[in-house]
Amino acid sequence: MLRFSDFAGNQAAAGALQEALRAGRLPHALVLEGPAGSGKRTLARIFAAAALCLGEGEKPCGTCAACRKVEAGSHPDLFTASGGAAAR
Repeated sequence: MLRFSDFAGNQAAAGALQEALRAGRLPHALVLEGPAGSGKRTLARIFAAAALCLGEGEKPCGTCAACRKVEAGSHPDLFTASGGAAAR
């Protein structure tokens, strides 16, 4: 499982999301935009895993039940939608 420290994309965006998690101030919504291949989906998946993570220390831990379910695509609280106005 990827962690924020493994993310090679926009470090400013990753850092802001990681800080929001540390502060316990999760936004009610996020919009990640950028060109294809810029890491939007990867960053969203890392953030979702971190938000759902039940482990201690760095999040996502990659080992707790929630992290394993996110990685397997079977976490009941995570829904992934693709597309949008630009994709139609």
